[in-house]
Amino acid sequence: MPPTNHISRPERLALAALAFGLAAVVCGCGDDRARVHPVSGRVLVEGEPAGGAVVIFYPQTEDLERKKFRPNAETDEEGNFQVTTYVQGDGAPPGDYLVSVVWNSWSKVEPSPDGMEDDETKVSQVVDRLRGRYEDPQASGISVTIERGENVLPPFELE
Repeated sequence: MPPTNHISRPERLALAALAFGLAAVVCGCGDDRARVHPVSGRVLVEGEPAGGAVVIFYPQTEDLERKKFRPNAETDEEGNFQVTTYVQGDGAPPGDYLVSVVWNSWSKVEPSPDGMEDDETKVSQVVDRLRGRYEDPQASGISVTIERGENVLPPFELE
């Protein structure tokens, strides 16, 4: 008798369960991801673009805070940014956020007084060009509300 392509009921159930599991992984069902919406903005310092600044959003909405979301962005040369939560530029979940901004630059470390150079004097150090004024989200004075749909934030005008 030739072989048949008949699949038994237990095999069908197992295949259905496998297909459902794969579909859940592919569509994101069953994971702990919140739906995100596009968020863009700009950072200006004394009216000039702050290229390379890091912007971090700290959720104040209880369910987002519990999940420890920290949507973030880095500004381009013109000070523009697009917020990322899961993948580059995907946005942030709706809710209320406090925001921190750090604008780092590298400064050269001075040589040691005795003229001897060691590894420590050859290393540059990171300096926040904003002197930490906007680093603490509780004290930065920057807060935003992210809504469903596209969010274009007004520029963060810093001193």
